[in-house]
Amino acid sequence: MHFNTLQLLQREIRPYRDFPARMPPLEHVLPPLITIRAGATNVEGYRMSRPYTNGYFDGYAFDRDIVYEGEIRDYSEGPSKILRPFFDWVWAKCGLVRPDVESLA
Repeated sequence: MHFNTLQLLQREIRPYRDFPARMPPLEHVLPPLITIRAGATNVEGYRMSRPYTNGYFDGYAFDRDIVYEGEIRDYSEGPSKILRPFFDWVWAKCGLVRPDVESLA
């Protein structure tokens, strides 16, 4: 995944993450749970571009479609923390381990 994809997803998820804070307080109601689904379709055999490698590719997408579904339970978390499990999932589906850094620009 290219860094611009991360920026786009962060921008798009922000209004949904902030939605519960704009709701009026309600007693005896569970906080709303937001489910996110993200992925890529028809990617079997594609390779992952590795950051910091000057265009080096590694790993292969083993499945035709890579689909991740997660939940937002803590609305104070930033987009990069919310989306981190998705990007870890994509890397794992390509047989790779994502480096433990926030930005892979």
